[in-house]
Amino acid sequence: MRSEQFRIADRVIIIDNEEGTQPGEVGVILSKWVETLYAIRTKEGTFEWLNSAELEEIDPERHQVQAGDSVKIISNKRHPLLNVGDIVKVIKVVEDADYYEVFANDEFHWIPGFKLARYLPTTVSP
Repeated sequence: MRSEQFRIADRVIIIDNEEGTQPGEVGVILSKWVETLYAIRTKEGTFEWLNSAELEEIDPERHQVQAGDSVKIISNKRHPLLNVGDIVKVIKVVEDADYYEVFANDEFHWIPGFKLARYLPTTVSP
């Protein structure tokens, strides 16, 4: 999935809750990372986006997670409502998703590109 590309030092606005940020916060791009993302359905029926460091295939013979697979949660650092060891179903796989390190609200955050938009400050005409 390719969202709008951002460059280092670009100002961006965060358009969704991510890693302790609020929609509308403005930040600065510091670096970029490309990762495969997995949309999973939780036991409660909600959806979350996870990366490969947060889940693993149940079947050790399979090396690539695909939509429809059941996987095990191996880290809940970014998703404290998930439990390590939970089995969840992968709903969608998004390869080559771009993540950006954003400095916002005096903190560093890793945010997927599809949750960011270019910041265009409003100006008031006299």
